Amino acid sequence: MKAKFSVSGILTAKDGYGIERIETPMLLVTKFAGMNLSRDYTDLEAATGDALNRALHKNSFTGDLGEHVVVKTPEGCLQERILLVGLGRAQQFSCAGVRELIKTAVNAAVRRKISRISVPVVPNRTTRGNLTLSSTAYIMRCVASDVLEKKKGNGELEIEFVASPQAKRHLLAGLQRQRRKTACDPCE
Repeated sequence: MKAKFSVSGILTAKDGYGIERIETPMLLVTKFAGMNLSRDYTDLEAATGDALNRALHKNSFTGDLGEHVVVKTPEGCLQERILLVGLGRAQQFSCAGVRELIKTAVNAAVRRKISRISVPVVPNRTTRGNLTLSSTAYIMRCVASDVLEKKKGNGELEIEFVASPQAKRHLLAGLQRQRRKTACDPCE
């Protein structure tokens, strides 16, 4: 299998295009351990009829690194499914967390025969002090390509980054960066 990447610069910080308006077969939502779900997802929670919040409580979702649950959304939602993935503790977030996040997302999408997964990159994200957007995109591209290369079949999984217009160029720069080695280096 192969990975295909795209970047949409349609999210805005205030009163504009929000995560709840992303039409996709699978939307990636993340949560840090020991923290509530980000306020960036408030409108998404409402759009799902609170299905996201119920899944958090039903599964006792803590946000530990690699913990995940797939939420089937109700009729009328623009997202068919939401993949909720734990990032671990915010203070410890690093490239290892990004690698685990994208491995989890790719495997969940392939298992469910999903052709596209959308990754919202919100303005003023909590991880901005840990990793640059270009490094995050680079790591995700390398790891997703490696994971999919080992999968059987000729299919393609599109990984769509949905970000602000300002963030779009940084994500594109990371996706265009040349690999130095065959395997993705931890924390290059």
